[in-house]
Amino acid sequence: MKEVVVKRWIEIAAEGMNRLETAAEHGSTMARRAQVAEDLGVSRQSLRNYMDCLRFVHQVDAIRPEAGTALRGFAATVVAVYSRWYRYDPVGALDHAIAAKGMPATRIIAAEKVARRSLVTGEPTLLERAMENAEGLAGKAISKALARSVEIDAPLRIEELQIVLNVDALSSAMGAAKALSTADGRLTIPVIELDRGSVGDGHRRGARSVLSRATLAAVRHPLIIVLLPDPAAIKEYASFLPPIDEYALFAGPPMIHLFADGLGAVATMSVVGFAQEWSAG
Repeated sequence: MKEVVVKRWIEIAAEGMNRLETAAEHGSTMARRAQVAEDLGVSRQSLRNYMDCLRFVHQVDAIRPEAGTALRGFAATVVAVYSRWYRYDPVGALDHAIAAKGMPATRIIAAEKVARRSLVTGEPTLLERAMENAEGLAGKAISKALARSVEIDAPLRIEELQIVLNVDALSSAMGAAKALSTADGRLTIPVIELDRGSVGDGHRRGARSVLSRATLAAVRHPLIIVLLPDPAAIKEYASFLPPIDEYALFAGPPMIHLFADGLGAVATMSVVGFAQEWSAG
């Protein structure tokens, strides 16, 4: 059985939390916190930072256990970076943490800065880029996927859809922060965006997790789109998936799979592929 090595900062944080929780019952003071830090061989500020990081890890454990496990492998300074990242991009932060095993701290810090700068500067998202060049009727693949469970009076046109914040609790928690929706809300297609800039090579290492989340989200929707930046990213992503050809609903591209009756389909597309699929007719 492989021995699990616990980071020292986690041990200090857990012990500090335990001692201060006990002390709180008798009215904890700043002097008491300073004494606990001294007993544990760290500064009071370091103890506070360690405990904040461990609380964040516990929070993540309840949401995505895989990410919680990944965070335990990093130094506290790196966990603090992910905690900051999580505040404005929870899915991107946890995806990166899972994919970043063995990555130097400097690269993780740089990736967070890129993600934050992208948010501040308002650079187009993958979905926005895909929508810019899409026009006309839905192609055969999307039409076939939707026809299984959605009654559409006329062929669906991309002009009928708009990008909206995904308000469905399940699919948004699975990573689909945005969705394509008709104005009347009769059709909503959540989109999981895998931007190479924030996830690095997570297309490969996080592929199975993404597929699992997309499949779970498909419980609530007729179609889930996993959107990647380019064909090369799709190739990387697909290379780390289990054998799923038997579940193919459409001989792609794009890749569209149906994993069980009663579920929606999962489509994997690049930005260019998305535009091509919606330019039929």
